[in-house]
Amino acid sequence: MEAIIPDAAAISARVEYLCYLSLGLATGDERALLAAINLVENSRSMLASDDLKTSYFADKLLPYDEMFKIRLAQNDLTGALGWHERSRSRALADRIGRPETKVESDDRLSRLRDDINWLHNRINRSPQATHSDRLKVEQLRDMASEREREYSEMLRRVNAESNVATAADLEIGIDEIGPFLDDTTVIEFAAVDGRVTAFVISKDNFTAIPQYLDEAKLKVEIERFLFQIKTGRLIERLSESNRQRANQRLNELSQQLFELILGPVAHLIKTQRLALIPSGLLNYLPLQALHDGNGYLAERFDISYAPSLRLLHNCLVKPDVDRETALIIGVADATAPMIEAEVDSIVALFRDSRCLTGPEATVENIRKYARGNSVIHFACHGNFRPDNPSFSSIALFTEVLSVNYIYQLSLENSIIVLSACESGLNEVVRGEELIGLTRAFFGAGASTLLLSLWRVNDDATLRLMRKLYSEFCGGLGLASALRNAQLELIKDKIHPYFWSPFIISGKW
Repeated sequence: MEAIIPDAAAISARVEYLCYLSLGLATGDERALLAAINLVENSRSMLASDDLKTSYFADKLLPYDEMFKIRLAQNDLTGALGWHERSRSRALADRIGRPETKVESDDRLSRLRDDINWLHNRINRSPQATHSDRLKVEQLRDMASEREREYSEMLRRVNAESNVATAADLEIGIDEIGPFLDDTTVIEFAAVDGRVTAFVISKDNFTAIPQYLDEAKLKVEIERFLFQIKTGRLIERLSESNRQRANQRLNELSQQLFELILGPVAHLIKTQRLALIPSGLLNYLPLQALHDGNGYLAERFDISYAPSLRLLHNCLVKPDVDRETALIIGVADATAPMIEAEVDSIVALFRDSRCLTGPEATVENIRKYARGNSVIHFACHGNFRPDNPSFSSIALFTEVLSVNYIYQLSLENSIIVLSACESGLNEVVRGEELIGLTRAFFGAGASTLLLSLWRVNDDATLRLMRKLYSEFCGGLGLASALRNAQLELIKDKIHPYFWSPFIISGKW
C-alpha cells in the first residue's frame, strides 16, 4: 500500500488520507496514522466556519482514536489522554480568543439578523387557532429557515480568515492543571469503539480505568434515568402511594447509574469537589442528582463540568471576578411571572448593577452594557433548536439573542448565569463538540456558565437563585454556592426534578 501513496497524493488529499489511514489501521504503523492526522489538520485549517469544521472533523476521528488505543495499550496514560484531548471540542478551541469584529461590522449580516429576529417574533406572537393561522405560521417558519441558511452561508464567507487551534495549542500537561486542583478531582471520559475510559486527575495523582464501561448500556441507563426524573414535574398530582413508587423507582435508577459510572472510580475520589469532562449523553446527566445509597452526590461534592481539559485550564487561569458588578436581563411572561421577583432579588445584592427588563431587554443594549461585568444574569426563556443548534437562543422582549450573535459579545472572564429553560442543552456530535449556547458563551470569553438541562420550574428557580446569589456574594465560588442552594431544597424534600437541572460549566 505504501507504494501507491504517491499516486494517491496526486489524485487528492482525501484519497491520500484514506490510504494512510488504511495502512495505519491494518498495520498499527504510527507513522501512517500521524501522516493521516497531519492531512486532516491541514485540510481543516482551510475551512472557514465552525459548522464546516465540525462536520468535516466528525468523520475524521479514526486516526486519533487509533493513536489513543495504541497509547492506552502501552499504558501510556498521558499520551492516551493527550490524543483524546486533541480530538475533542476543536471548534470551541478555535473560538477561544477569536474576535468577531468583521461580523459585527458587516451590514448585510446585520440586516439578515434583524429579518430573522422579526420573523421569529411574528411566529411567537401569531395565533394558531385555525387552519389558516397555522398555514401562515408555517410560511413564516419557512421564511425564517431560508434567512438562517443565508446568514450561515454569509457568515462562512465573512469569517474566511479565521484562527485555527493547532495540535500544539491543544496539548495540556497534567502538571499544568495540577496546581489548580487543591481540593478537586477531575474525571475525563473518553468513548472509543463503544467502550468508555475514565481518566482521573487530582493534584497528586493521575490514573485511568481503561474501557470499563459499555457506551450503549450507559446510554440506555441515562435515558431511563432522565425519563424518570423528568416525571417529577407531575409528582404533586400523584396519589401518595404512586408518589412513593415513583420516588422509589427514581432512587433505584439513580443508584444503578452511580454504580455504573462512578462505582469503579469512587475509591480514587478523595476531594470535596468533582469536575466532570463528559462524553456523549453524559453531557445531559445532572451528576448531583445521582444517589450513592446514603445520599445525593450534591450532598457530598461541589460538582462542575467542562467541555475539555484544555478549556477548563483556560478558564481556571483567569483571575477571580470582583463580585460587585452585574448586568441582569429579565423578561417575564405568563408562564414565568416570578422572573420580576428574581431580578429584584439579584439587583439588591450587587454594589454596581444594571437591569434590563421589558422593552430595554434588547440585543443592542446587551452588546452595549455587557463588557466589564463580573456577572451577566439572564432570567429569560431559552430555546434549544435541535433542527439548527447554531440558532439556539435566549428570548428577549421582542427579539432573540442567538448563538451567532453571542459570539460577538465582549464577555471576557464574565460569569454567565442562565436561569432559563434548556439553556444547557447542546447538540453533541462526534469529537465531543457542543453546538449551542455553551460553545457560544465560552467562545465569547466567559469563564463560568450556569446552565439548565431541562425546563425549569419558576418558583423553585426563584428560591434557588436567591440562595445561590446570597452565597456567591458572600464569597463562595459559584459551584459551592449552587450546591448550598440545592442542599436547601433537598433539606425540604423537594423532588430532584426541581433543583438538579442547574449545572456549572468552566471555572468553579
